[in-house]
Amino acid sequence: MLHKIDGQTTHIYIGREEIFQLPAQAQIGVCHIMTYMLLWYRRCQTLGLVIMFGFLCPSGISPVPKFKKGDVNKAMEHRMNRSRYIAIVFNRSATKGRIFLAPYNVGRHWILYVIDPYNSIVYFMDPLHNDKNKGTGNGVCEELRTLIET
Repeated sequence: MLHKIDGQTTHIYIGREEIFQLPAQAQIGVCHIMTYMLLWYRRCQTLGLVIMFGFLCPSGISPVPKFKKGDVNKAMEHRMNRSRYIAIVFNRSATKGRIFLAPYNVGRHWILYVIDPYNSIVYFMDPLHNDKNKGTGNGVCEELRTLIET
């Protein structure tokens, strides 16, 4: 059961294939990230830190695989739905001192965004980020930046 991750159903299903992806060091999916977030949430409950953290559903903010050539309207609608989801979560749950963890999939790579909507600050943690781009903004996924700003 999954609790307090806005926009996510209450169950995570992990099949045999997903179980074997971890020891094989294969690409991990949303179910792996959601399981980790569940464990993190339960640890926060144990420590009494739940009020400090909010979680955005990775499938609610990450883009779907490429749309077909003529599907510009579908792509725009998908982007607006993702922006709307973020706005709803922040309007409902953002308070002073509360940060939101937002795992974001940029193709075959996950980035963790830490968002403080009360102070309009976004941090990103990218394990593949290149040192020469530090401080330039070149490593930040422009699409998520646009979604959050929208």
